[in-house]
Amino acid sequence: MLHTVLLSIVLAQNTACSGTDLSINSARVTNVSRNNGLNHYTIAVTVKNMGAGQPGNALQFVDIYKNGEKKDARGVPPLGSGQSYTFNYGYDRSAMAGDGTIALDFQVDPRSGRDCSQNSSFRLTF
Repeated sequence: MLHTVLLSIVLAQNTACSGTDLSINSARVTNVSRNNGLNHYTIAVTVKNMGAGQPGNALQFVDIYKNGEKKDARGVPPLGSGQSYTFNYGYDRSAMAGDGTIALDFQVDPRSGRDCSQNSSFRLTF
């Protein structure tokens, strides 16, 4: 019995994750424009594959949350090892809102495979 438990512990420590390894490297406001009392924020989000190349049929997204509620999702194409992908996301809010009063969370959502990344989320406050 003890031998089985020790073997399980050793195997668990030596098991490398062989799934998706997408990291959200950054999310930043790249432009703000004003129209009729609204500020339109353009946000650039960069995702990088930190692991091995992905198969051509990899299905994955970045989900976008505000206050814990999912607001949107953006598809991410299959990425080769070390390859990055950047997409733009638009967000509107009142021009009267103060700076630093909104936070959006960006979360990797791999629909196929396993997510091994330690940096699969990013919070942007603006």
